[in-house]
Amino acid sequence: MQELGTSMPDEQIALYLFQSLLLKLLKSSELKNGLSRQYDIAISFRALVYKHYSDGCSINDYAEQLRISSNYLNRCIQKVWNKSAKQFTQEFVIIQSQKYLQDFSEPISRIAYHLNFSDPSYFGRLFKKIIGISPQEYRSKLMHDLSE
Repeated sequence: MQELGTSMPDEQIALYLFQSLLLKLLKSSELKNGLSRQYDIAISFRALVYKHYSDGCSINDYAEQLRISSNYLNRCIQKVWNKSAKQFTQEFVIIQSQKYLQDFSEPISRIAYHLNFSDPSYFGRLFKKIIGISPQEYRSKLMHDLSE
């Protein structure tokens, strides 16, 4: 009888540890699935931005197309890429603008309007914020590099 009494707490401890391990595995799986969903949303968002970057879509427009709230979209993008959805779209548009700026015959203001900026000076400020130099300086640098 004595042996049964001492083995019972060991069995309870083992059962508790087993249940704890199962709970951790379950939570890990749920976390993985949550991150997977956020990653899928981020990838879908990126595809939409690539397709519609010059259409002037807002974050709300993208969220509606993904059938989620703009807050949830921002949380997903923040989690996956460590930046807001707005930052992502702005950076993407400015990177695309670098391609257009290689056409020296195209005025910078027309490029800004083509990329759906209503104010070319805002385009210039955003370009400088992201790239570090103004669009004019970027073009000058390109011309200089091509002439060498």
